[in-house]
Amino acid sequence: MTRYPGAWWYDGHEIDVAAPTTDGTLLLGECKFTSQPLGYDVLAQLEADAERVRWTSPDGGDPDVEYVLFARSGFAQSVREATDERAYLTLVELSDVIDALEATT
Repeated sequence: MTRYPGAWWYDGHEIDVAAPTTDGTLLLGECKFTSQPLGYDVLAQLEADAERVRWTSPDGGDPDVEYVLFARSGFAQSVREATDERAYLTLVELSDVIDALEATT
């Protein structure tokens, strides 16, 4: 994996966002611009594909991985419940992005 943020793909598997951070954390995410809420299947696939990513943190150890899901139409209840069980999972809705952009202008 390159040291710059971008997408990751290997052997038919793809992750929309793959970005190492300055503290040695690997940020992995999926972006879905659909009219339906993002389902648990997307999270499960992201976690499965993450197992294939080969990246070593700058200190030489296994990286801490954090997940981010971006969704135009929100998230299924099962995905929202997963955030209660996974401190390393962040959900970002389109309205969050719009609010952040408006706050900078």
